[in-house]
Amino acid sequence: MQDRFLDKNQQTDCLHMTNNNYSNEEIKRRITICLDLLFTKDSFLLKNSVHERTIAARLFLYLNKLFPKHTVDCEYDKHGEQARKILMGIKECSKKKKNDYVIPDIIIHTRNTDKNNLLVIEIKKNRKDSCDIKKLEKFTDQSGIFGYKLGLFIKFNLTNEPSLIWFEDGKQIDL
Repeated sequence: MQDRFLDKNQQTDCLHMTNNNYSNEEIKRRITICLDLLFTKDSFLLKNSVHERTIAARLFLYLNKLFPKHTVDCEYDKHGEQARKILMGIKECSKKKKNDYVIPDIIIHTRNTDKNNLLVIEIKKNRKDSCDIKKLEKFTDQSGIFGYKLGLFIKFNLTNEPSLIWFEDGKQIDL
């Protein structure tokens, strides 16, 4: 990831961007910046295999600065005023899953509306999770109830560059 690090001036420029209509490429660019910051400032966490929630919380801090017109939430369990987010069919993806309730690791959205759901992120360490992949397909399906513009699965591999899988309209895409 070092070849993509930005200098302090470039990072500061990004912090002052406030466009609400992010292109897919702009979202990817901002995610890349946040991951670079995570690897620069928080490599201890990745080297020492802390829980994925800790990594998500640190990534949240960087995302929050680069998406100032949206709300960035970790482990957000609401859908509007409903008590829980429900994705029908999720419980079938794993024998351990007992219901269709979901709590995404990180979301970038506007609370209490589905009109500005920008990005949903699922994080894992050293493994791919079929339930997380299914969740991202459903969260980004534009005919579904959430309609996130993009989804992102991040698989962290200790201090190596993470694997990224992007989703748009319920399908994996190259971005």
